[in-house]
Parts: sequence; structure tokens; C-alpha cells
Amino acid sequence: MPQVNNISTNNTHSAGFNNSNSIQKYTGAVSSISNDLRINNKNCKSNIGTISGDIKINRHSEVYGNVNSISGDITVKKSIVDKNITTVSGDVNAVNSTIGKNIKTVSGSIEVEQSTVSGNLETTSGRIDIDTTKINGNVHTTSGSISLNDSTIDGSVTCKAGSVTIVNSTIKESLNVTSEKIIVGTASCIGKINISPPEFVNVNITSFGSGNIMMGMGNLCISGGVNVTITNGKVFVNEQRGGHTASQSTSKKVEEVTINIAKNASVNDIVFYTKKCHIILEGNAKYNGEKKDGMQFTHVNAPKSHAYA
Repeated sequence: MPQVNNISTNNTHSAGFNNSNSIQKYTGAVSSISNDLRINNKNCKSNIGTISGDIKINRHSEVYGNVNSISGDITVKKSIVDKNITTVSGDVNAVNSTIGKNIKTVSGSIEVEQSTVSGNLETTSGRIDIDTTKINGNVHTTSGSISLNDSTIDGSVTCKAGSVTIVNSTIKESLNVTSEKIIVGTASCIGKINISPPEFVNVNITSFGSGNIMMGMGNLCISGGVNVTITNGKVFVNEQRGGHTASQSTSKKVEEVTINIAKNASVNDIVFYTKKCHIILEGNAKYNGEKKDGMQFTHVNAPKSHAYA
């Protein structure tokens, strides 16, 4: 049975390698410039790479090298990739698969479902969706979003400027976020929350004669002689007032953060860097850590016996 050492394509056709009698092993690099690569029910002993072509690894294939693309998408289904998966702007999708090391993108999204990843998930500005999956390492994004559902993260989850959604999931080490507010979803468990506020938030100020209306991040502040009516969430200003109208944008320093812990969820420790930290506990949600200066607890539909829990 022949053994192929290197496979390369840059013509107009995709390179498709299926289970046939002619090719059973790839021991060298499999590469393409702009065409798609498909690996079906095969064992590949080395690296797979494209520049702009997509890579599809299907049907119980095993790749024992790295899989990388610049702008192409990478899909792994019911297969094993023993090393790293990397893209710059391409998306990565892994379903019912095992990834031996890391998945990294710059602006592409990462979606893993019913899979195991032994390393880290990392993107700069892309989206990370994790569903029914075990991650043995860390999950990190700078400005993208992270969604966890029915999953376990052995390490930490870090989101510097994006959003985090957590439902029925466990983060064993820490959740590190830069935000004014985070929500720990139903039946989730987090070892530690490190919440840092944005340094400043934008605020819009509109002046009506001698009065001001200031709105920012869900807050409304009225000062001076301004007549305001709020109906169905809309703000109506009395336009009969004399004087000029002017608008400007400014910023304010964040002095309070809010953590909402949903029912059946628990958090073991919270570290915050503002004057106040408002913790909202829903139902039998629990905060198991030390009550620190600046913490304020609100219980919603709490049972009679409940720790600040």
C-alpha cells in the first residue's frame, strides 16, 4: 500500500482524500494555497495547512500534527486533532471531537460542541461558544464574547472587554472580567470571580436652560429645573421651557460593580476593585466566600434558610 510523504495543491480543484486502497497514510505535510482540504476517515501523521482554503476533517479521521489556516475555516467532526488548531481570521468548529492542544484565532470565532480540548481556547476579537464540552486549560478573549453552556472549564475564563454568558457550567479556577456587571447563570459554579471595572464609562449630558439630564449605562440623573415624563421606558422633556439646549459627552469613573448569581448557582470567592460590589442572589444561589468591605447583598426569592448566602 503506497505511502505519501507530501501533498500540495494550488490548482482550481479541492484536495479530497477519502478512504481508498490507493492512499492510506500521510506522513508529510498536506498543504494548499487557496483550495479546500478534506480529510475523511484517514490518519494523517503530519501538519495540515492552507492560506485561504477551508479545512474539513471528518468521519473518524486522526491528525497527529498541527492544523492551521490564515483566512480559511477549519471544521473537525467526529475526529481527533492531536496538536494545535490555529487561524488568523478563519472560524474553527469542532463537534464530537478531541483536540490534543490549543485552539487559537485572532478575529475568527471558535465553536466547540460535545468535545474535549486538552489545551486552551484563545481569540483576540472573535466569539467563543462552548457547549457540552470539557476544556482542560483556559479560555481567553480580549474583546470578543464567551458563551458557556453545560460545560466544564478546568482553568480560568478571561474576558477583558467583551461579554460572558454562563449557563449550567463550571469554571474551576477563576472568571476574570472587566465590566460593570456580570451574570452567573442557572446551576453554574465558579471558583473565584475577579471583576475589574472599566476605568471610565461614557455619559451623555443634555442641558435644558438651567437643568441637566445625564444618561449612561442604564442610569438616568436629572438635575435643575427640568420637567421630564417617562412613559413606557421613553423620556419626554417639557419643551415649553425657555433657554438653550445643548448636548455633550463625558465620562465618569466606575465606583460600583454588580454580580448577579442565578438560582442553583454558587461562587466561592469574589475579588473587586471598586468601592462597592452589589451581589444579587436569586433563589438558593450561594456566595461561599468571605464577606468583604464594600459588599452589599440583595436576595431575590430566597428560601428561609440561606447563606449570604
